[in-house]
Amino acid sequence: MIHEFDNPNFNEFKNELIEYSYGERKKDPIGVKVSNRNGWQSKPFKVTDKNNILHSFLVDSISNLKVIKSFINIRIVYWININPKGARNEKHTHPSCAFAGTIWIKTPENCGDFNLYSPVSTVPKEGKMIIFPSHLEHSVNENLSDQDRISVSFNLIIDNN
Repeated sequence: MIHEFDNPNFNEFKNELIEYSYGERKKDPIGVKVSNRNGWQSKPFKVTDKNNILHSFLVDSISNLKVIKSFINIRIVYWININPKGARNEKHTHPSCAFAGTIWIKTPENCGDFNLYSPVSTVPKEGKMIIFPSHLEHSVNENLSDQDRISVSFNLIIDNN
């Protein structure tokens, strides 16, 4: 099952989330290379600090989803993607977790569609989140805009303890 929804509070946090994303890139300009091509991807972070703007925004966004509320113990691991013009994400999956997802922070026009290799493809929209089974292959088309596309991707790991 694929879930798409907007966080109604996104505009309150948008500028802080953009600043936070660029701040993380400044601290670690090399980042990591996984599926990202020609862009920057942060090292993974565990959501543990409710005083952190991105951590609290993710928890607030995800916790309202009924399918997530049914699990008692869930861990969130996330990373930031900053894709300038020409950057994309190759086809991949997210093993070792139940669900994967993305929330879009900055999405200029023509910044690259998000493709799930199922009947679903979506145009990124600021504040929009998509959560899907982690085994579904997905990719992101090349950013054709002159501005950066910023997203936060995450894995939802269910603990059975």
